Formats: sequence, structure tokens, C-alpha cells
Amino acid sequence: MSAKNGNVDGICKNCGLSIVKFFFHDKCRYQNQPIDEYWWTIPSLFPGSPELAAFEQKIGAGLSYLTNIGMGVTNYSGGRRFLESDYCVNNSDYPLCLAIEHATEQNVLIVGANGNSRSVLQLPASDPRTVAVGGLHDNGNYWNESPLNGDYTANGPNSNCPYINGDECGSNRSFPDGNEKTDTISQARSMYSTFYQGGRHNHLLGDTSCTDDMDGVPNDGYGLCTGTSMSSPQVAAIMQLIRSTHPLLPNGTSDPFDLVGIKNVLNFSSSRSQSAQGQSDFFGFGLPDARLALETVLGKSNGEQMKTRLTPMFVNHSTDAQNTVYTPFPQVSLAFLLAQAVEYLPDTNAPLVSEFTEFWYGTQQTFPSPRAAFYVFTTNNNPFVNLKNMVPLRRMNQSVTNTQNRNDTYAVSAAEIETFKADGYFYDGIEGYIFPICNLEPGCIPANTEILYRVVDDVNFNHTLVNLPVNNPAPANSTKLGYVFPNVDTDSDGLIDGQERILGTLINNPDSDGDGLTDAFEYPPAGVPFSDPLISDIIFEDGFE
Repeated sequence: MSAKNGNVDGICKNCGLSIVKFFFHDKCRYQNQPIDEYWWTIPSLFPGSPELAAFEQKIGAGLSYLTNIGMGVTNYSGGRRFLESDYCVNNSDYPLCLAIEHATEQNVLIVGANGNSRSVLQLPASDPRTVAVGGLHDNGNYWNESPLNGDYTANGPNSNCPYINGDECGSNRSFPDGNEKTDTISQARSMYSTFYQGGRHNHLLGDTSCTDDMDGVPNDGYGLCTGTSMSSPQVAAIMQLIRSTHPLLPNGTSDPFDLVGIKNVLNFSSSRSQSAQGQSDFFGFGLPDARLALETVLGKSNGEQMKTRLTPMFVNHSTDAQNTVYTPFPQVSLAFLLAQAVEYLPDTNAPLVSEFTEFWYGTQQTFPSPRAAFYVFTTNNNPFVNLKNMVPLRRMNQSVTNTQNRNDTYAVSAAEIETFKADGYFYDGIEGYIFPICNLEPGCIPANTEILYRVVDDVNFNHTLVNLPVNNPAPANSTKLGYVFPNVDTDSDGLIDGQERILGTLINNPDSDGDGLTDAFEYPPAGVPFSDPLISDIIFEDGFE
């Protein structure tokens, strides 16, 4: 989804975005299509041909590359139509199946478009480990260009289909049997989108169905497009919004009644689940509700909706690269641990993370336990002043020519970003939020927090983040960035003191509401909140709650 303001305003506006483009040889051009339009038709051509096999290898490699660099959620709007259910069970070495397995091992979630042929789900959407996204017509019905007698879930003749064989005629649906089910649905027809200036995305939809000029303004880089390729990115953005709000949640399953991961939360919060209608082969669990999904993973305390939460800032160090890197995202941290050129390991100078004892990875790898010296907020909402004034920690990196040395640093202002950029640094993204520097220190500093400094070691070309108590002197060659909560859990209940301050629970009592359930059990730091940690769940004690 786009807005015509010089930028692309997506659903997850503060999330990083990486794009992989597949290139292929000109010999696969189809029916004399212009060179910028032939590439995507290759999967529908010549099954079993070496050209198709090579292209599928590129797709699998591209998705695996995104996993390897630590993307939390990836979207793939293409796919292959296989009428065999559970395709990857019997074809595990197929490139897309290998990419799905690789992503699943590291809890990178693939979101797939259902497909546009009014048939059953295409791969990767058909795999139960992914999220399958169907499409709605712009009139609110199920997307079907040739419905039968006004029933948009029933296929009529192809008379209104834009392509002769029924392709691009409407959203695909679930397999009638098995685990391959639609998860959710979003608008697919006539979506406002970005384009290459003067570009035409899908020639099967005709000259005016998916082009730059469909918004009435040619060559402006914006237009209308149709297909589940339009609906799946919307859902991918919601999934990353959930993941960025609670980075420690795994992918989970499609079950809306077992809230263990972000897929569960998506389907729980969607419209059909909330209205007790259950899953539909066409609509899945219904329209997603991003707000309810975020409220679910943030939880409540004392009856109040939480608007942010804390998550550990994982720290890894490489002696070979002379670099220390910090991130709240397990997928990004793991990407450094799996790096082949130089070795990164959790920095043993930082304490262990009690709620997250190992990184997600396949059975072939073993790493030391995760470590973090401090925690960061997952949103820019300040829990104490009810303002969106938290400071983002923006990671930037620079490599030294002809050496393995790399330096990751962290900026908190536009001016700092420009200074680092002028010095040859590249921008990577936001790695959580911290309290901003206040004017009347030390009295204005939030209780139980420490000062976060960026410390520069010019000799080894290394920047580190150091959190120190308020009364400690600042380190040499340092810049104050803001305030953070240290990795300290006074009552050993599984919640650090900072999270307890946000919730209003007691840092010296593991069961603040006295209901026999610890604060961390009711508000798990690596799970979906179970209940309110300040409202007792003891039922019928002495006859009453």
C-alpha cells in the first residue's frame, strides 16, 4: 500500500525492508513480451524444463538469502501450483521446500500469496509452515472475476476473466482436505501500489489492469494492480509489526486457540475468529486486525492496555572483525552467529538472558546461550508520560577496505546519522527504543534505569554500547544516548525490574497479586500474556474470588 508523498507508507512504517529481485536469461522471454515483463511468467512455462528448474533454484536461493541476513518475515507473491497436497512432505528437496524448511528452523516466517487461478493454494502458501493469504474483490466480496449467479465463492465461466485460460481470474482457496488452509484474507483487486515509472506489471491482466497509469496519472510511479500479490504484502507487514512488538515470539501455528506464536495471534485476532465463525476455505480466519493483534501480544496490567514492552538487546562480539553488534531480534543475532567469513559469539561480558536460553536454529548448529546487558523498548510509546517520545537506536555499519574489520554503531538523531553517513557508514535499521535524555539530571532520569553510552575505541575501530549506573562517571571517549533498564531481576521471578516497573508489579515479590501465579507466568517475557499480573486469578477462594 502506498501514499503519494515521496515515500511508501506501509503498515509497519518503522520496519526495515529488504528486496530480492530474480534475474533470468533473455532466452526465456515469452511471446515477445517487453524485457521488463517476461520474468514472472517463467514459472507457468514448460514444466520440467531446465529454464524453469534454474529459475526455481533462484527463488529458493533468494528466500534463503533473506533468512540468512535475519529478516523476521518474508513475503513471496509468486508460487507454483501443485494439485498434490502436502507437496513438501514428498518433495522435501524441491527448492521452495528447502527454503521453507530453512526459514522455519530460524523462525523466519514466509507469507505466501494464494494465487490467482480460482484453484487450490499454490506453493509456498500451501505449506502449513507459512501464512496463506487470499484476496478480496474491491466490492468486499471474495475476489472472483466470473462468479456464478452472484456467488463469488463459486466459479462461473471464464467470460469475465482477463486471460483466456482462467489465470488471473480470482483468488485461490484452501485444499478441501489436509492441512493446507487459507490463514487470512485482504484486498487483492484494484490496490493502489508503486510501479516503475511507466511500468506494466502483469501483462495477463491487459494493458490497463496493473499499470502505472491506472490512477489516471501516467509516469508518476503509482497505479492500481490486482492479484493476491497485492494482498499478501499487507499481511506480511502486519506479521512483522507483531514480530517487532514482541521479538521473542516464535512463528507458531495456525491454531487461533493456542497463543504461542505470531501466526496464532494473527488468526486469533482475525474477524472470523472473533465472531466465532471459524476457518473458511475461502476467507481463512477472516480479515486481520492489526490493532487487536498488537494489544494481544502487549497484554494488560491492572486492567490497562500496555502500549510497549521490554526485550533483551542481544550482544555478539567478533574478535576477527573487531566488532560488537547489538540487536533485539533473534533472527538478526543468529545471522551474525552463522556468518561464514568471521566468527561472532555472544559476548560473555554481558549476563545471560533468563527467558530466552537459546537461539532458534537447526539441529546442525550449536551456539552458546544468548546474552544481554540491557533491554530496549519495542515501540516508541513512553510508558510513564504517555507520549510517543522514545528514541530509536538506529544501527549503521562500515567495513574497512582489505580487512575483515567491520564496525556497527548506533545513532539516535538525524544529525548523527548524517555524520556517520558522511564517514562511509550504511544505514541498517531500528534496533529498539530507549528513553530520551532529559534536561534536569539526575532527578528526571526514570527510576531503576542506567545511562547508555556509545563508546568509541579508535585503536581497534570498534564502537560499543555501555550501560552504567547514574552516579558512575562517563566512560572515556563516549557519547550519552539515553536511558535503559539493565538486565536485573531482583525477585528472580523471570521479569526484569524494568518490565515490572512498566507493569506496576513488585520488584521484590514474584507474585504481585497473590494469586499463586508468578508475575512472569501471567506476563511471560518470551510469550503471549497469559493473564493480568495485577488482578488475582484465584477463583472461589472461601466461596468468592
